[in-house]
Amino acid sequence: MAYNGIDTSNYQYGINLTTVPCDFVLILVSQGMNVVNGDWERQFNQAKNAGKMVGLYHYTAGGNAAIEAQTFYNATKRYNGQFVWTVDWESGSNRAWGITSYLAALWDNLHNLCNHTVMIYGP
Repeated sequence: MAYNGIDTSNYQYGINLTTVPCDFVLILVSQGMNVVNGDWERQFNQAKNAGKMVGLYHYTAGGNAAIEAQTFYNATKRYNGQFVWTVDWESGSNRAWGITSYLAALWDNLHNLCNHTVMIYGP
């Protein structure tokens, strides 16, 4: 079975996910050591209430894998178990691009915090 999904971020601030024809939504929460999407909680709740599957994601910036994982976890922990934990791993704005040990450390840190499987999302 194929599913249709979209990726939202702060660039889609105010999007009405009840009118978007998709089965799932991946929603940006944080990047590096900062929460960068001030609309993520509204997007998350709207998607869930519309019956869509939801993943929340952290865009990797490189620098400190433990702090990146903690930033994402702290922002989203109250919803743990209600979404798919996701790390966005791509070259743009990622100083650690190509350093797979950094990705492994970020994954391990986040997995240890949330106690769930973490999906890696990328090109």
